[in-house]
Parts: sequence; C-alpha cells; structure tokens
Amino acid sequence: MPDSSTYVRKSKRFPLYRHSNGSWCKRIKRKLHYFGQDKAQALERYNAEREAFEAGRLPSSRASSRTLTVRELLTQVLRHKNNLVDSGDLTLGTYRGYAAAAELIRTEFGDDRHVGDLQSSDFADLRKTISEGRTAKTVSNLITCIRVFFNFAYDEELIDRPIRFKKTFAQPKKLAIRKERDAIGDLSFASSEIRNVLQLCIADHYSDGTRRNPDPQLYAMILIAIQSGMGNADLGCLKFSQVDLKRGWINCPRNKNANPRRFPLWPETIAATKAAIQDRPTPISDKHADFVFITRRDRRPWHVDGQLNSLGLQFRRLLERLKIYRKGRSFYSLRRTFETIASEVDQVACSTIMGHVAGSGDMSALYRQHVKDERLQKVVDHVHGWLFGAKDGGET
Repeated sequence: MPDSSTYVRKSKRFPLYRHSNGSWCKRIKRKLHYFGQDKAQALERYNAEREAFEAGRLPSSRASSRTLTVRELLTQVLRHKNNLVDSGDLTLGTYRGYAAAAELIRTEFGDDRHVGDLQSSDFADLRKTISEGRTAKTVSNLITCIRVFFNFAYDEELIDRPIRFKKTFAQPKKLAIRKERDAIGDLSFASSEIRNVLQLCIADHYSDGTRRNPDPQLYAMILIAIQSGMGNADLGCLKFSQVDLKRGWINCPRNKNANPRRFPLWPETIAATKAAIQDRPTPISDKHADFVFITRRDRRPWHVDGQLNSLGLQFRRLLERLKIYRKGRSFYSLRRTFETIASEVDQVACSTIMGHVAGSGDMSALYRQHVKDERLQKVVDHVHGWLFGAKDGGET
C-alpha cells in the first residue's frame, strides 16, 4: 500500500479518495464526509464511523462538532495564539491582529452561531462588511487572519468538514492593491528632507522662534535607520550587546524574521549614538536595562511590539513641522529610502543589511554563506555620499 503522502483519487482496494483540500473522504448517502489528512488514521476513522453515516446518523465522535459555537472557536484560537506569544513564537502585535479579526467575526455571526452551520453566503456578507471603508491591502490581511480561525477548526477536528469560502471570501485582486500603491505615490525621502529632519532633531529652536528640547536619541535613531533600513521595532529593541561602537558595527537579527543582519556605522552615527547613550535616562524597569534607546518622558523603550510607538509619533511630528508629511510617509519610509538608494550599488549586500529573507526559489541566497564586509561597507558609503555629499538637492 502506498504511504500517506501518495496522492490517490480513487482505488478499488482503498475505500477513500484524496480531496483537493488534502483530506481523505468518501461520499456516503449522497453526502461527502471527510476523515482527515493522514491516510492510516483516515481509514481507521472511516471504519469506525461508516455504519452511523450509512444509517443516516451522526457518529458520536462528531456530535460535538455540530455544536461548536463562534464564541468557543474564537476562544480556542485566541488561547492558542496567546500561548505562542508566551513562548516567543508570535509577536504581541500579530496577536492583536488576530484579536481584531475575532471581533469582526463575532460582530458579524454572533457568539452563539454554530460554526458547522455557516454557509458560503455568510462569508460573502462578512467580506462585504470588512470591505467598507478599508483599503484592498487591509482587506487582504483581514481575510487571511479570519481564514486562520476556520482552518484551525477543521485542522484540530473541531468541525467535521472544512469551511468552503474560496469564491465568496476571496482575497482582493492584486491589481487593486497595486492601484492603491500607485495612488499613494513615492514614499521615499529626498536627501535634503532627511538633512532637514536631522537638523531639527538637535535644534533648540523651531523656525518660528519657539524653544524646543534637542533630542539626541531621535537624531541617532534616524541616522541608523537611513544607513541600514532598520525599522521602528528593531531600533526600539536594539540592545547594547548588539552595538560595537569601538569597531563601528551593529550585529542584530531582524525581529520580524530573526534573519541575521550586520552593517558598519558612519562616523556621524557612532558619534550620535554615543551622545544618545549619554542622554539616555535610567529605564523605569530593569527588564529594559540593556536597551540602547529609552524615552526621556516615561523612561520606556521607544517601540514595544506595536503597543508603544513613540519613535513613529515623534518622527511624524518632525515631518509635520517641516510640512513634508503626507499619508503613508512615516519612520518606515527611511527603510524604503535606504533600499532605493543602496540597491543601486549591490542588491545582495543591501538585502543582507536589510535582513531580507530570500524567496523559496532563490537558490543563490540559499547557498550563499556570507557577504564580505567590504561589500557592506561599499553600500553604506554610497548612501552616505547620497545623503551628505549631493550638491543638487539629493532628490531620490
């Protein structure tokens, strides 16, 4: 007999056949029943439940799946996701995304609705609800999250058949997402804009004469971001053990994917980071003692897993003060700018600094063991020349 990974449609010697969703199934009394994805276990379950199905009864082993309510499903999935947060396998920000999706499901279907009774039309109505007032990209993310809940129900055998919503609960077309992105336009910064932002960080007066407190920490973080593409979360979690100011290097994995990343620092960045450390207050909690950057106002990290984003807020205020803010432009746009400029020199070295994960089909990235420091240095030197050496305004 072939192993459980073998794809079989129908066989005279084996009573079940493989469905396109990966499950072994059998049509009994004109109704399709599913018995799981493992071949041996599916056959065992089929033999145990066949008699009940042929008699038109629901097997006792599946009786509970018909009474699974939306509330019970949401509770089980969110508990599972919370356990992943506790183990470090899921970020708190991602968990909040699932929690938001759960609230949409609860609002649309109600707590006491039986999951097994949900129809394709119910998901069509849900898609219409979440599409109102949201971008195609946001709708796509929500649909992905919501599908996780109902796929979990079937994978964990909380329901006896998968939920079918391939057509009525489909993702937005990629064309719609591209059109939205094109409508937003170029979100990168010109070098002159970044220089003005940096100057405002350490100025003691605004252009209108109003006094302000210089912020050497924000100044240093902006410099690191534009020379490496580090985002809010990575900078907010940067630790002393990852920063070597004597040699002028930062070695830290990217929080999002744990991909290793290292890059050399400009002399200006080294000096700015030293000044930021001198300005750094004592953290309010000992668990943040190793963090390089701590806010002066509440003595907490600048960014904590999507919950606290002082870095993004302060950066936006600088853009608004300089009248260069528009929708979509944020601290993360420094990452976009770095990629745009650095990739002109060496895409491989640029991706290494950015902490990108190569695509599954990129075999060259799979076999590449390291990138020489000289290539990394060449990339950051090129960005330095663009930022400080351009005489034509440095437009990107």
